Amino acid sequence: ATIDSQRDTEKSIVHLAVVTKKYFRAMASPLSVVVMYNGKQYPIIIKKDETNEVTIGDIMKEITNEMHIPMQKQRLIHRGKSLIDPDASISSLHIANGTKIMLLGSVNKVITFSCAIRSKSLTHRKL
Repeated sequence: ATIDSQRDTEKSIVHLAVVTKKYFRAMASPLSVVVMYNGKQYPIIIKKDETNEVTIGDIMKEITNEMHIPMQKQRLIHRGKSLIDPDASISSLHIANGTKIMLLGSVNKVITFSCAIRSKSLTHRKL
């Protein structure tokens, strides 16, 4: 009976080690989402920080970096709901690796104004 319980304990320890290794590997791996914008798909990869928690704000920052759309011009939609809280964790919103998120937004456009100055024709007189 002692040998059987020792084997069971060893199996449990090995199983726990495997599960723990998988857990930490999943926690350390970056999150990848697909952003749908203007009919195109853009893969966005977010590196997790020491807390291993990714927020909507993290996704928005990466969209700004990759797609040059400022955060204040972004509107993210997932499963028909607007993702408006930048501090909301993706796990609370059931956003997983490979999730598709729709982006409504506009690129910062630099508008250049040119002023036309009317030149008056000068008449030169000989003195």
